[in-house]
Amino acid sequence: MSHHQHKDNFDHKGRAFTNTVPRVISTKPASKILKNTIGLDDWETTTIETGKLSNLSITATPAQHRPWWIPQFFIGKVIGFVIEFDEQEDGVIYISGDTVYFNGIDEVAKRYKINIGILHVGSAQFPHLSGTAKYTMDGKDFIEATRILNPKKAIPIHHKGWTHFKEAETALLNTIKQNKIIMDKTILLTSGKRTEL
Repeated sequence: MSHHQHKDNFDHKGRAFTNTVPRVISTKPASKILKNTIGLDDWETTTIETGKLSNLSITATPAQHRPWWIPQFFIGKVIGFVIEFDEQEDGVIYISGDTVYFNGIDEVAKRYKINIGILHVGSAQFPHLSGTAKYTMDGKDFIEATRILNPKKAIPIHHKGWTHFKEAETALLNTIKQNKIIMDKTILLTSGKRTEL
């Protein structure tokens, strides 16, 4: 879980679900509040024992869920994730978490070969608080992040269902379509429909 302090990321059903599982991986602050939670700092790794995959590990990556001029303590700590296991042939899975495009994404690109990049978009904004400043990426940021990360597949998520998402899915898609290379890598998910990656 990228972070626990915002309902669009961790709502009542999400909180109830975490009570039914043996382990949740999130931030250090989340681990102090939620049971069964392992808290990770940036670049810290935990391993998971499972018979389904060998040497499964999850590493926390930096995320900046705010404009640069708002201090982190105002929003709270947020992380993304890199998922690794022995059976991967084309690189790791990267989940950005709620973040704007910033130099932490460039650092992920330097450290990892990425097969699947799952990027939080939607251009979240709070006009009454900070005008048009973004708290998550928009379509242009998605294109730049995908260009830098260079995944084989890029999946935009977390951009529907809340009024603070200011970039509609149609606008997001129109922006991505302007870059054929990125569009060819992009997979658009449909709610409730299983997508094979």
